[in-house]
Amino acid sequence: MKGISAMKSAVLAAFLVSVAAGSSDAGAQTYPSRPVSIVVPFPPGGNIDAFTRIVAEKLGPRLGQTVLVENRPGASGATGAVIVARAAPDGHTLLIASQTGFAALPNLRPNLGYDGIKSFAPISLVVYNPPIWLIGRTSLPIHNLKELVAYAKANPGKLNFSSDGVGTNTHVALEHLKKAAGIDVAHIPYPGSAAQTAALLGGQIDFSYQLMPAPLPMIRAGKLRGIASAAPMRLDPDKTLMTVAEQGYPGFDIRVWYGIVTTAGTPAVIVDRLSKELAAIMNDADVIERLKPFGHERVGSTPGELANIIKEENAVWKRIVEELKLKLAD
Repeated sequence: MKGISAMKSAVLAAFLVSVAAGSSDAGAQTYPSRPVSIVVPFPPGGNIDAFTRIVAEKLGPRLGQTVLVENRPGASGATGAVIVARAAPDGHTLLIASQTGFAALPNLRPNLGYDGIKSFAPISLVVYNPPIWLIGRTSLPIHNLKELVAYAKANPGKLNFSSDGVGTNTHVALEHLKKAAGIDVAHIPYPGSAAQTAALLGGQIDFSYQLMPAPLPMIRAGKLRGIASAAPMRLDPDKTLMTVAEQGYPGFDIRVWYGIVTTAGTPAVIVDRLSKELAAIMNDADVIERLKPFGHERVGSTPGELANIIKEENAVWKRIVEELKLKLAD
């Protein structure tokens, strides 16, 4: 009797697994069954917001559904990430991911509300952003990094720097420079590059780490001044802006990548389809042309490749955060 009972249990278990698998397959076959949302964890108007809207415009027809862009800024990108981490695992809610939200913040803030590795299903790496530039207002007598460091040391505590937010790449780049140069400057977080540029022009802040190419027109017009690039090589259009390393502080290699992820537990067949659709979009001639003004470096990847990048970036930022002794309050 025990043998028959065990056999019945095994048959029932197999049946339930089959039903679950069939349900998952059916859900994947009908995907998407409603509009798809791409959550951008930053304010509207920036480079990555504009890029996401191009992707949404192209992805909609390929999926046969409307693709919406939802800006959910806050907590340096964590607010939007939490929303997607808690969404239904069915591929209808996607997230623009970066190393700020998936590598820097998890190492800076202990109770983030999500895990950068476990809470999401990676879909594809999509772009590398242009480099981070250190720029300043022209009313200060500073033209390069050496002059900036000398001025800051002669005026301790009197200069202020802005970033895209606490825990972002631009913030960590600033902390890295402060430690390397031994300068005392105040950090003021801002909600995006547009607000920082306005504050620089208005004299409310002295210097700023910003992603190119947004401030480039102001620099070319002589209204702002380029000081240094945080990338390991000269990446400006004219190759004239010296890197931080070239100006005496080696070890700066801060580039910004963006990928697209969805909620952990989403069926692999849905993730794979989205990854293939995104790869096709990134090779679309119209998309290539429309991305040129932003200076993005287009890339594509498999879900596994993006998963490896997130793990590697976590290890890198763990080391950076420990070396700089950074920690953020919840």
